[in-house]
Amino acid sequence: MLSPGANALTGTRFTGPRKASAPVLDVPKTSTGTGSVVATTTVVELTGAVVDSLPDALVPAVVDDAGDVAEVHAPSIAAAPVTATTKRRSLTCLVGSAMLPADDTKEGNVGLLDGKVAIVTGAGRGIGRCEALSLASEGAAIVVNDLGAGLDGTGDRTNPAQAVVDEITAAGGRGIANGDDIAGYSGAEAVVGTAIEHFGRLDILVNNAGILRDKMSFNLEERDFDDVVRVHLKGHFSMSRTAGAYWRGQHKAGNPIAGRIINTTSEAGLFGSVGQANYAAAKGGIATLTVVLAREYEHFGVTVNAIAPRARTRMTTSALGALEPEPGAFDTWAPENVAPVVAWLATDQAAEVNGQIFVVWGGAVHLVAHYQPAGSIVRDRAWTPQELLDNQAELFGDRSSGIPPFPFGM
Repeated sequence: MLSPGANALTGTRFTGPRKASAPVLDVPKTSTGTGSVVATTTVVELTGAVVDSLPDALVPAVVDDAGDVAEVHAPSIAAAPVTATTKRRSLTCLVGSAMLPADDTKEGNVGLLDGKVAIVTGAGRGIGRCEALSLASEGAAIVVNDLGAGLDGTGDRTNPAQAVVDEITAAGGRGIANGDDIAGYSGAEAVVGTAIEHFGRLDILVNNAGILRDKMSFNLEERDFDDVVRVHLKGHFSMSRTAGAYWRGQHKAGNPIAGRIINTTSEAGLFGSVGQANYAAAKGGIATLTVVLAREYEHFGVTVNAIAPRARTRMTTSALGALEPEPGAFDTWAPENVAPVVAWLATDQAAEVNGQIFVVWGGAVHLVAHYQPAGSIVRDRAWTPQELLDNQAELFGDRSSGIPPFPFGM
């Protein structure tokens, strides 16, 4: 394990092709996608809050007659060869002195996402950075998207995306920086186009980008409401719509699809938080959008889930302080605690998980139920206002009729 202050990313990558006794896959000339790497599961182990799946074989879906990995080309795109990694890189998300070491316990040190291509938006810092590094540590090539703006979406542009790419490539991984605005169709198309142009395909989309402009609703200016909803909710939709159109096209062309979208909602959006009307409305919309897209995209092999993370980031420290752990104690608020859940949901082995929301922090992963009936009064004619008053206690039963409380100790 790396010591504090050590280089956060070390390791090597062997990208030689593996032999596979599989038939040649004829990729249509009109397709912009390439073959995929498929895996089967032999064991699923739950350790703390992290679900780990162990693939017993990774078989390139595109091979030549001799069983070697074949290159795939699409019009105007020189696709990279699809290869299986036999030695998994060691990547670490270093935040202060808190580190996320790569899991080197897997047989053959093979990553769960070898051969995959992922986009992570807002990946220059915080949770997004850790998600990008976690996916890369499992073998995925990463498009690191980040505008480099301030917390409120304004200010001078920096280049945090390239810094994350440098970490990934220094470890022998593959990554490319992208600075397009994901909150509009043209920007989303450019980000997805970057993945396809440089890596030949897209398998995973992690929607993480967002901004924050907190005020009480009666002080909230129209632009502050519009901008926050645009970046969070429209950004999620624009990226998901574009990726979904790509996967649908691949499916119609006869190519196997195992697409994954992992959205980022919030407890503010699920349960409502004071002073965040714009942010909570956007995050609540993302929660519902997750279920809508899960229903629409399941027909062509794509799952859509969401996480509501708690972590020490620019957003939380501005409102809650540094949230530093006690010396020697487990860092519950470290953003790297969230990343393995995203990597789990991105795997082929998590295909049965769809349309779900998870509240995640520290060593806790909570499955959150969507809106469900909690009480009913039913009869074969309409109710009058007075009758509803008379039956109000029956409708609520043992539930409070006041403002719903925050769960999970908020």
